[in-house]
Amino acid sequence: MKRLVFFLFLGGIPTALAQVPAVKPPAIKPPAPSPAGAVVAQPDQDVIYTKAGTQIAGTITRRVKDNIEVRSKSPAGALVSQTVPIANVDHVDFAGSDKREAELAGYQAANLAIVLQKWRAQRDLLDLPESPAGAYGIRSAQLLLESPSAETAKTAGDILNQIVEKDWDPVRHDRARALTIESLRRSGKHDEAEKAAREFLDKDAAAESKAEVSYYLALALVDDYRAFIKENPRWESDAYVRPKRDHVYNEVLDCMLAPYLRYGAPPEITAKSLLAATKFLDEFGEHLEARNLAQDLVTIFPTQPEAEPAKKFLAN
Repeated sequence: MKRLVFFLFLGGIPTALAQVPAVKPPAIKPPAPSPAGAVVAQPDQDVIYTKAGTQIAGTITRRVKDNIEVRSKSPAGALVSQTVPIANVDHVDFAGSDKREAELAGYQAANLAIVLQKWRAQRDLLDLPESPAGAYGIRSAQLLLESPSAETAKTAGDILNQIVEKDWDPVRHDRARALTIESLRRSGKHDEAEKAAREFLDKDAAAESKAEVSYYLALALVDDYRAFIKENPRWESDAYVRPKRDHVYNEVLDCMLAPYLRYGAPPEITAKSLLAATKFLDEFGEHLEARNLAQDLVTIFPTQPEAEPAKKFLAN
């Protein structure tokens, strides 16, 4: 940190400096009072910034065709409702945006009904710049996919399709497409899921989405591998079958370990993929390699939920 140091000499302040007149600080004007009827923004309100440069503070209540309805309170305490054409909106600062990431992360399977309610209340605002509707949709789909039910997977897929089609945020499109692959697999559409995953990985996308899709492709390939081994129990002694088995086996591991090796991969996906790889290796006889991966998981991602089953695996 730079410091400005003034040296005072024993002979006093030099005459030239002593004669410099004091500079009068500029007068500070008090803020102009709000005009009558103006809406004053509160911390828990949405703030709409229009393309004309004006601001409207209040609570966005709903979408009415190509307009959004805003309800607010004037300084006099009266409720004011107005509609704003979406075409005139530059962006919106939604209330609670600074806490939304923590809020969404805190929702677990037991809170599914709450997240779905927030999604349904805001889904008509998907295309509104800075709208959090898609974030609630993504979290709803994630929680729905934790259930083994094909029906809930289909519901998740319906939500994700809406996000891909309408959300204002292209990054969220990638997240939705990634989760759609898992919703297809869980809905029993195995071939569609695998095809969509390969197409996704061949295109440009964010690192976190590619890591997620690699993990979902690995899960689909595990199903392929189990089916292959069941059909070919003597693959080790079959010179024709063995190369095919090796190809599928190695591809499973490549996809499972891709998040671990990819810069920018989300820790929650990396931990899931490491645990899945641990179980896969152990199931098919690679016990030492499985233990090594479990140890990596416990050491590098000790706070992820997957660390606990990895610890139990190492204890056995």
